[in-house]
This record gives sequence, C-alpha cells and structure tokens, in this order.
Amino acid sequence: MEFGKAAQEWFESTLHLKPRTRSSSRHLLDLRILPRWKHVPMGKVSAMLQEWITELAGSGLAASQVRQTVYVFSSVCQHGIRTGRLQANPVTGIKLPKLVSAW
Repeated sequence: MEFGKAAQEWFESTLHLKPRTRSSSRHLLDLRILPRWKHVPMGKVSAMLQEWITELAGSGLAASQVRQTVYVFSSVCQHGIRTGRLQANPVTGIKLPKLVSAW
C-alpha cells in the first residue's frame, strides 16, 4: 500500500483529536509529508527517511517544526503497524534535530 493511502486512513481515524490538533496534522500531511511520500510503498519509506529529515532541517524549519512533522509521519507508520502493513516503525532510532533552549 502507498503511504498516501495509509495517511488518509490514519487521518480519518483521528476524530478523537482536538480540532486544532487535527487541523495541524492535516496541514503537515498536505504541506510537508505527502508531496514526498504519497506514492511511496509503506515498506520502502525507511530507506529514504533520514535523508528527508535532514532536508527538512536544512530547509530553514525550526527543530520543533521538523519534530512535529516527523511525529505525524510516525503516527501514520504506527497506523501501518496496527493494520499489518508495517512490521516496525521506521522512525524509531532516527536522529532528529535538537531543540535549542532559549535560556
């Protein structure tokens, strides 16, 4: 199954989330995740994941924005595990940008 189809299934299952959280997740899917991953088979995402995260970090996004994007991506992958389309979450063990304290 393509990542985009799994993402849509996951999003449809998020009715329990607060409207603002749900809206933010949809925005991240449409703006940052699906343009790259929509047609990639679920089983192939791990090979390109670290490169994509590095690209996000290098594009000028704050570390917190990269982390939020990866969190939504990971949530779709967790849905893939629950539905038997993935064996493990490819986000596990991936290096993310460090949050910088304002202090």
